[in-house]
Order: sequence, then C-alpha cells, then structure tokens
Amino acid sequence: MDKKMKILLLVTAVCVIVIGAASAISATTKPPLTVSQADHPSAVASTWTVGVYEGKLAVFQDGNDRPVELYEDVLISELPETDQALLRRGITAYSTQELQTILEDYTS
Repeated sequence: MDKKMKILLLVTAVCVIVIGAASAISATTKPPLTVSQADHPSAVASTWTVGVYEGKLAVFQDGNDRPVELYEDVLISELPETDQALLRRGITAYSTQELQTILEDYTS
C-alpha cells in the first residue's frame, strides 16, 4: 500500500470517528420530544390558568395577576362547590385547545 493510500485511509477513518462522535453528542444533548412534552409544551409556550377574578370566571396567562379574559356572565358563586374549589385553586391549561375545553365546561 503506498503512502497516499495510507493517508487517504487515515483521513477517512478520522472523518468517520468525528462524525460518529458528533452524532453521539447531538443525541445525548437533545433528547427526543416525548408525548407528554408535546401535550404540555409549557417550556416553550404560554400556559393559562382558569380561575376566579372578582367573583367571576377568568383566564390568566403565564402566572399574571390580571386576567387576559374575564367572563362577566359566569359568577363563581352560582357554580357547584366542587367547581368553585377547583377554580379558586386554578386549573392550568398547557395549550389553547386544552384552555378551550376547560372554558367550554363553564361557559356552555
């Protein structure tokens, strides 16, 4: 085997090792998105809390004290005690679809 062929084989082997190592590092530093993360992407998107503001149904975003939406016609005192307790604690939604489902329970 001549000198050029040995150098070519050595360079090829080094490239394969570097690419393999880069792939291994990439796989360990960026885990695949799991189903639960996809359903609750709170780390990358807003979260909403359905709760109570001045005795009415309200939607709060990202832990703010002021609601982004207030349902004037939904008085918490008119709801069953179990619902009142849930809303006082706050019901967290991790997607707009989940938020819509929660709101439909109290507004329809």
